[in-house]
Amino acid sequence: MSAVPDEEELFPGYPRGWFVVGLSTELFVVVDDEQLVSYLRRPQRELALLATAKEVTFTTDAVADHEFRAAIDVISPVVDSTTGAFSIRVRVINDDEQAGVLRPGMFVRARILTEEERPALMVPKSAVLNEGTTSVVFVVRDSVAHRVVLQTGLEERDFIEAQNRGEDGLQPGDQVIVSGQQGLRDNTPVEVAPQ
Repeated sequence: MSAVPDEEELFPGYPRGWFVVGLSTELFVVVDDEQLVSYLRRPQRELALLATAKEVTFTTDAVADHEFRAAIDVISPVVDSTTGAFSIRVRVINDDEQAGVLRPGMFVRARILTEEERPALMVPKSAVLNEGTTSVVFVVRDSVAHRVVLQTGLEERDFIEAQNRGEDGLQPGDQVIVSGQQGLRDNTPVEVAPQ
């Protein structure tokens, strides 16, 4: 049976209550709850779109029914060559009483405001086919499926903006095919199923 060594035996020459720490030992982390930041990664195709973006809104599961605001601090000038993405640093705007519940390390779902509200023609993402670098949709006009190359714009979770409108693009009220369009050819007669 051995006795537990006294502090003076373990650390001779040091005053009682002191202990030795290595140079690279992390003792504590200092956090400023008033200056919370988050790093978002976006694909390189959005770099020009986000160049003028200023504001971000986000939600977190801790307060699921509340939308918080953040300002874009820094847009990284470097694109990661392995992922093709770039980083954005956003800083939380503490302008409401709910911001006090936010803590470092929380997961958030963010939406980046790239421009002021404007009318947009949105297409369900389920209708879009990717052919290499080209996005296409099939539109039903006079019971015939027409292949339309899509010039994409803003994206939401389930929808994407069609920027090309008119005879060579989409028109408000067009019916797009959202299932079974793989393998469909241009100018194929189709029958629209009743809803």
